[in-house]
Amino acid sequence: MAKRLTPVVFFIAVCWAVFVLNNLILHGNLNQYGIQPRHAGGLPGILWAPFLHGSWKHLVANTVPLALLGTILSLRGRTECGIVIVAGIFLSGGLTWLIGRNAYHIGASGLIFCFFGYRYTSYRGSNLNRVWVWLRWNCSTGLPVRMCWNMPSLKLASLWHSTSPKAGWLVRTK
Repeated sequence: MAKRLTPVVFFIAVCWAVFVLNNLILHGNLNQYGIQPRHAGGLPGILWAPFLHGSWKHLVANTVPLALLGTILSLRGRTECGIVIVAGIFLSGGLTWLIGRNAYHIGASGLIFCFFGYRYTSYRGSNLNRVWVWLRWNCSTGLPVRMCWNMPSLKLASLWHSTSPKAGWLVRTK
């Protein structure tokens, strides 16, 4: 069972190592290597952005759902999890590069929502149950509240959070 968790544990460990390097040693200088939409120089950010986190809170907020959803995905198989991680990074990052606002995008939220999109599309059940799962997920992330009051946090993160489940769906349909 421990071998199945290798892709997720490795990904999270790299995120923490990059955080220490970037924020404690390099004073955040690596954040410029996030995704910069529609700029050729921002294309490498598609690969680097999921490993970069702007603060301790940002890293912890991404680590917990990465561990939970990643473990669920890993239990289906190590190879499948590895494929979803790699494809999720490129698809969610690519969508962000295509339609993102003009700013540097960093963090693993795209991958988290890709995991959810992948898991959601593989959920076997009635459409009513799928709607219930979707509503529970959105309510747990506070998305409806932020949508109603148009809070700044929605503007900052909504792109990753709205395009990445679609990336998970795309990985699932391949």
